[in-house]
Amino acid sequence: MPRLLADSALDEITLLPALPSSWRNVAARGLRGANGYTIDLTAREGRLTYLRLVSGSGRPTTLLLGSRRVALTLAPGAEIVNPAELMP
Repeated sequence: MPRLLADSALDEITLLPALPSSWRNVAARGLRGANGYTIDLTAREGRLTYLRLVSGSGRPTTLLLGSRRVALTLAPGAEIVNPAELMP
């Protein structure tokens, strides 16, 4: 069963893979993903409105949100906020 807000396997992190319809507005901080990434996110009306990722290892990771896919490689401790490729 996938995680509700973020799920990861190998080098991929899937965002909002199984968000229940009753959870239209959610916020989470400190989720852990593949390759040591830390994830903070907010969704409103079921859509991602804020995303902050902090790299823990510097290893490449692919983010998935619906049909959108973004490859990332951030230095350890580096962060990215609201990557344009994933935001509405």
